[in-house]
Amino acid sequence: MRRLLFWLVGGAGAAGLVVLAAWTPSDDASLSFCLTRQALGLPCPGCGLTRGLAHLVQGNLGQAMTLHPLAPLVVVDAAVGWGVWGLALHGLVAAPSTRALRLVLLAQLAVFVALWLGRLATGTAPF
Repeated sequence: MRRLLFWLVGGAGAAGLVVLAAWTPSDDASLSFCLTRQALGLPCPGCGLTRGLAHLVQGNLGQAMTLHPLAPLVVVDAAVGWGVWGLALHGLVAAPSTRALRLVLLAQLAVFVALWLGRLATGTAPF
């Protein structure tokens, strides 16, 4: 069952890349589906990430970094996480501990929040 889930997640990720490659992101903030932006009028820590990922998949690194500087990190995280998961499923590496995963996620959350606060303070958040 776990191996099937592994391949389903990989397939969903690949399908997501195809969608992002075909999508033309809009700069119109009124089309945003971010609940934080709609409810509070403020961008969230992930605002610009979906559009940034679309530009990244399409090969436009500069535009991706402008929309969300952590877009490449998200791609690397997903690829490494999927790879480690697969290696652990096949018994080639030990699965990371829950504590280690929690620490990595908290550190990355801290980076996202710090970037968000910095972008809000400097007015560089994508609106």
